[in-house]
Parts: sequence; structure tokens; C-alpha cells
Amino acid sequence: MPTLPRLWRTLLALAFGVLVTSIPIARVAACSCGMGETAETIRRAQLAFVGTVTDQRDLGRHNELGDAMREYVFAVERSTLPTGEIARIVAGSSGASCGITFAAGEEWLIIAQRTAEGMETNLCSGNVRMSDVGAGERAEILEMLPSQPSATPGTAEAPSEPSAEPSQTPEQVEAGTLAVGVAAGGLAILIAGAAWFVMRRRGVS
Repeated sequence: MPTLPRLWRTLLALAFGVLVTSIPIARVAACSCGMGETAETIRRAQLAFVGTVTDQRDLGRHNELGDAMREYVFAVERSTLPTGEIARIVAGSSGASCGITFAAGEEWLIIAQRTAEGMETNLCSGNVRMSDVGAGERAEILEMLPSQPSATPGTAEAPSEPSAEPSQTPEQVEAGTLAVGVAAGGLAILIAGAAWFVMRRRGVS
């Protein structure tokens, strides 16, 4: 069999590459955390507090990984900085993208950082469910949180409102992925057709 001309081999390789890259690939997110000591985590936090979950709500928006964002309301017991009696913290809901969920009535040590959306936390922040620690560790944690809540709202009081421009839903993202795949597939067909035409012209079987 004759050796394929360089142009023909190049066109075939390009068509194959376009076809491969046009196949939708599932978005896979894996969360890997390097957890430090609780005491060091508290010292580094922009805000750390112990509080009990009293309410939660879906914010109706997603982060860049498609993770639904939720706002949790905590009744604050003690904190590193002055806060109101209520703290509102935003977190993703999927552990795969480092999200974390809290159940009503649970008491947690929350490690939060300030973002453009408000105070946020995640699976890798170093949060601790207080029912999982012993009396000695609980006393050590509370000792590192010198501030008791006041009736005056503090830095963690303001709720995180849903953004005016809603993020894309997973359905919209998948529709966009499908459109890209169809367009890329059409391009691959055109390239393959051009390659076949060149082959016929050169008499390659």
C-alpha cells in the first residue's frame, strides 16, 4: 500500500483530534484537603466562632464548579472577633468541590474567610463539629475565642444575598457543552471530507 502523502496524514490527524476534543467529558471535581491543627487554624482565620445552626436557605446560585450555594444561620456562642448574636455563613453543598453541609441544631466551630460574596467556609477550612470533640479540647477551643456576641450586629451579621445575575444552571452548562460538541463535530466532518478529496485527486487507495 502506498505511503500516505504528508498533507493527507496531517488532515487525518487534525480531524481525529477535533473529534476527540468534541466528545463531552463529565466534569469531575475532587476535593483534597491538607488539614492543620485546630489551634493554628483558628489563629489564621479571618473569623472563627462556635455556634449552633438555627436556619439555612438555598441562595439560588452556583459556584464555578456548578455547586449549589447555601447560607447557614448560626447562633453565636463565642468568636475571635466581635459579632452579633447571629452569624450568616455561605458554603457549597457538594463535598466533591470542597462544599460542606450543616444540620439544624448542630454546634460547630466555624472557620470562615471573607470573599466578595460575604463570609464563606468550605470542607477544607478546618470546621469542627463540637459533638465530636472531648471536654478538654472543647475548653481549649473556647479559650481561643475571647469575644462573646453582642446585640449589635457585627462583621458576620450581614446576609449574603443572591447575585442579581444568576449563574448558569447545570442544564445551561450542559446545553452549551452540547452545542460546542456539535459545532466541533461538523468541523471534523468538513476536514475529513477535504482529506478524502485530496486522496482521490492523488489516486491514493
